[in-house]
Amino acid sequence: MAITLAGLAFGQAQQVPVEERTLSNGMKLLMIERHHSPAIAGGWVARVGSVNERPGITGIAHLFEHMMFKGTPTIGTSDAKRDAEIIEQQEQVRDAMRREEAKMRLALRRGEIDDLAKPENKTKRYRELEAE
Repeated sequence: MAITLAGLAFGQAQQVPVEERTLSNGMKLLMIERHHSPAIAGGWVARVGSVNERPGITGIAHLFEHMMFKGTPTIGTSDAKRDAEIIEQQEQVRDAMRREEAKMRLALRRGEIDDLAKPENKTKRYRELEAE
């Protein structure tokens, strides 16, 4: 009997309601609505890269990827110095948020709060950083 029940557990997959949308540019989005958390998570996959390169241009996709996200002093920006300043400010805010998140995780482990996703459980400083 236990073997039969174990077999049934493996035979049933989780059913997740996925909504699929295709944008006018061809990008396909897969979305799952979850009401238990006031958060959005996203990611994307582009069917490009070294597997799509032809002989003689290998490495171009990887170089282009870095240029798209980081830019250079002449490509991807009109003011590289200002962009660097903004990136530094963003990194400082993110570092401060990580420190506050560590405090909140400690409070959760101590039982002082019950859920990291609840707005009322965020530290005052974390809420200030979110507003920046």
